Amino acid sequence: MKRVMCEKHTAQKSWVIDKGHSRGGRFRCTLCVKEYNTGYRLKHADKLRSSARKRSSKYREENRERCNAYNKKYCKGYRIRNRGVIKEKRDARRLSYPEKRRKERQLYRARKASSICTVCNGNEYEKIVTGTCYVCLSEPAAQTDHITPLAKQGRHCNLNFGGICPGCNQSKGSRVWPGHKGWDSFVMERRGEIDGLYVHGSGVGV
Repeated sequence: MKRVMCEKHTAQKSWVIDKGHSRGGRFRCTLCVKEYNTGYRLKHADKLRSSARKRSSKYREENRERCNAYNKKYCKGYRIRNRGVIKEKRDARRLSYPEKRRKERQLYRARKASSICTVCNGNEYEKIVTGTCYVCLSEPAAQTDHITPLAKQGRHCNLNFGGICPGCNQSKGSRVWPGHKGWDSFVMERRGEIDGLYVHGSGVGV
C-alpha cells in the first residue's frame, strides 16, 4: 500500500491506518487522526451523547441483576462516606427552587406593570370570578385569567380578563391563546366536544 504523505506534519514518523476515509484504508500520521477525531467529537457531541445513553440503558436492561449487585456493594458505601457532600448538594437544589419561583414572579409583575390598560387600569382583575370557565364551559370560574397571556403581549385590561377554573388555568399556562394554532385542539380537549360546537379561535361557546 502506498503511503500518502502528511501535508501538515511532514516530520511525523509514526503512521496508522485510517480505515474511515477510503475503502482500502490509507496511512495517516497519528497527529492528523487525533485532530480529525477531536473535531468530529466536537461537531457531533449531541449525537454521540445520545448514542452513549442508549448503549448505557441497553446494558442496564440486559444486566439488571449485575447492576443492582454493584449498586448495593458500592453506591451504599459511597453515600455513607460522602454523606455531608450529598446533603449540601440536596440543600442547594432545595434552595434554588424558591429562588427560581421568586424570579418568575418578579418577571410576571414587571410584564403586568408594563401592560396595564390606561382606560380601566386593570381594576376588575380580581372581580371577574363569576359564572363558568370560559374554556371548558362546565366548571365554576374560581380564578381570573389573562385570555392572551402577558408573555405573549396580552394587555392587563378588562377586555382581556376571563373567569377560568384551576384545571384549565394550569393546563393553559402561556402555551395557547385564542388565535394560536393549538388553541382549537386545546379547547376541544377540555370541553370534550366535537368540532363545530364553538367558534374557532375565539374561546366563546356557541
